[in-house]
Amino acid sequence: MLQIDIKIDFVCFRMCVFQVPANHAEWASIEHGFRKRWNFPECHGVIDGKHVFIQAPSQCGSEFWNYKGTNSIVLMAIVDHDYCFDI
Repeated sequence: MLQIDIKIDFVCFRMCVFQVPANHAEWASIEHGFRKRWNFPECHGVIDGKHVFIQAPSQCGSEFWNYKGTNSIVLMAIVDHDYCFDI
């Protein structure tokens, strides 16, 4: 499992990158869920992002400044047909 460290001033957030399904049967199960529940065939995952507002560290300049005029980091997630982070 790969771990990514994001360092903001003295705070360190540790994130885990999820492993993808190991075999064809697991991929087929996810595709079947999207087909059956959402009528969305050939889909194997959904990705979305969200700006998480933060208080920027001092001396960071515009590193965390976003288009909405606030400081934030971007949280990205990939989920399966049941909103689970299995992918």
